[in-house]
Amino acid sequence: MKLAYFFTAFFLALLVFGCKDDAPTAVGSKLIPTKDTLQLTTLTPTLVSDSSYLQRSLDNSSVLFFGRSGMDTAELMMQFPTGVGFLSTDSIVSAYLFLRIMTRLKDSTGTIAFQVHQTRTAWDASTITWDTLHNITISDTVLSNVDTALAGADTALTIPLDTTTVHRWDVAGATQSVIVIPTNAMSLVIGCNYSTAYNILPQYIVKYKHKGDTTTYANTLTTTGSASVVNGSLPTNTNLIYCQGGVAFRSKMKFDVSSIPANASITDAILTMYLDPTATVRTVNTHDSIIANIAFNDTTVPKLGGLISYGHVVDSVSGKLTMQVNYLVQQWSARRTNYGLVFRISGENVAMDMLAFEGLTYPDPTRRPKLVIKYTLLP
Repeated sequence: MKLAYFFTAFFLALLVFGCKDDAPTAVGSKLIPTKDTLQLTTLTPTLVSDSSYLQRSLDNSSVLFFGRSGMDTAELMMQFPTGVGFLSTDSIVSAYLFLRIMTRLKDSTGTIAFQVHQTRTAWDASTITWDTLHNITISDTVLSNVDTALAGADTALTIPLDTTTVHRWDVAGATQSVIVIPTNAMSLVIGCNYSTAYNILPQYIVKYKHKGDTTTYANTLTTTGSASVVNGSLPTNTNLIYCQGGVAFRSKMKFDVSSIPANASITDAILTMYLDPTATVRTVNTHDSIIANIAFNDTTVPKLGGLISYGHVVDSVSGKLTMQVNYLVQQWSARRTNYGLVFRISGENVAMDMLAFEGLTYPDPTRRPKLVIKYTLLP
């Protein structure tokens, strides 16, 4: 019992007298050596290169485009089931295509001017691109020639077709495949609904009469395959980098992260970029967001890594966009070769909007891309 009292008194004395010169808040401060404490390092790596490139993406969109805007051209291809169901002795009252309007580039009224032709070569909506369009034979016969104003209240397009050609086309059992080709007079791009899930598809409608019958019959066919083929040219301003849907254009950016130690654990990595208000082309449907992947090689059209980060405009006045890229930077720290980041616009296949970002050589250095990395060192 006396021994227990002795030890109790000893420890109380140690607490009172042994620590009397230490500040109350310093109790235990020297128990962990400085070399073993958590050190947070902040690094702002140098941006060494940036560029934009053409990425021909296959069309798997819920929006079909056709028209002209700036340096962009979109042509629309549609296939319909063979055989409307009328006889060679029947007379066609009318034939037309019906398309529902979803978007416009730009958000405005304007002139829609285009021709519709029959295509004579089989094509596959899952593989056709602008680069393979030259393999398609297009009839010289004009099925429709439209040149009219599009009003702001218009929500659909009815495109009349030449009834003589349609009659010959259907009776012969020919493949009912058409292409909509905009002329130079067209001043905007139309985006039309295309959804198999909701049965919102382009329609081919024929109204006809049997010989000796005054009744008008109608047959409506929905497309069995549709695709937009889009082409465009990159703007020439090398101070900017571009992300655009439809065509599509993507951008690459590389920072010098060679000073990050191999045993670094990335706790935070924020990329800041600024939209150029003049060169950016938006619509009411623009999401003002981009997706980033790391590049797996240094080819013109690089292979992309599986991890992604999303960036969003956080200040609509300045055009400031921020993106957290911790997981992407961590892969470089783990010694994956740094081929840079690749950026693409969100909804690359459902819109033709273009986001233009101020790049490496932009005159105002405060608006150039900036990456701030914070990391700790693992044992």
